[in-house]
Amino acid sequence: MRDSKRIVLAVIGSLLVVSGAAAWWGVSAADSGARAYRPTTRYYTLEAVEVEWAIAPGLVYRAWTYNGTIPGPQIEAIAGDTVVVTLVNGLDTIASLHVHGLGYAISSDGSFESGAYAMPGENYTYTLTSDRRAIGTWMYHDHVARSEAMDDALGEMDVGEEMFMNSIEGIEKGMYGAIVVRAPQERRVDREYVLFMDEYLPEYTNITPPEGMEMYAGFNGKTWPANPTLFAYVGETVRFRLISIGTESHTFHLHGHKWVDEASNRWVDTKQVGPFETYTFTIVAGENGPGEWLYHCHDLMHLMEGMEGMFVVEPR
Repeated sequence: MRDSKRIVLAVIGSLLVVSGAAAWWGVSAADSGARAYRPTTRYYTLEAVEVEWAIAPGLVYRAWTYNGTIPGPQIEAIAGDTVVVTLVNGLDTIASLHVHGLGYAISSDGSFESGAYAMPGENYTYTLTSDRRAIGTWMYHDHVARSEAMDDALGEMDVGEEMFMNSIEGIEKGMYGAIVVRAPQERRVDREYVLFMDEYLPEYTNITPPEGMEMYAGFNGKTWPANPTLFAYVGETVRFRLISIGTESHTFHLHGHKWVDEASNRWVDTKQVGPFETYTFTIVAGENGPGEWLYHCHDLMHLMEGMEGMFVVEPR
């Protein structure tokens, strides 16, 4: 009899564990008393196009972009949604879309090997899925685009062709954007800012930095003094979503403000974000009063290369 009871209890425990996991990965685990979210399908169109892009006054290059901007349009979803993205390729090279954080079949991977890319002048459609594991800040970017000049340079190297089926040239020239997947009952804030941290390498932009600098660097496709100016009123809650899209690590620092770092459970005002990592935090604006507060990368060389902007906090 005791053995039978143990078996019954073990089965019940297993069912609870399985049902708990399903509730977490699914979208049915709404807060008590909250109306359940009904997932939907969201449609986006991204056009890969070349444009003249200024990272700052007088610093212009031929950028490859999604929809003519750096970063490209922000893709939004609520956990449980399906996202369908049609890529229209207006470039003279193959182009693709590769996403982080969402689910997809190999036919929506965006790598060269998957064949999930668009030929010049053609379209390709990607189908992406989300669940509660996708909640957060992610990115999308090209995985295959490369110029004839890059092909020629690679052709002169004594290496196997298979090494260069994929390419970072599209990313380095500006083909990236943000994905934000929200919880069905996400805690609201007064303002939200997405900041890409990137470098603009001379070999991809043909922009020569001043003597003593290896490159320009900045936020959201810009560099000093054109980096985004952010605004808030004293007392407002502001969510920052940081995305490091280049080949370097960046140490984000916000003057005059602190936040609780969830990983360490301590108050911080600086956070290092590695290549292709993201980091999200929330502050109360103006904890030290109104003012023009700097934000910048605290790698001092990156700071000299243009990674600083202004967070303007105004009195109510």
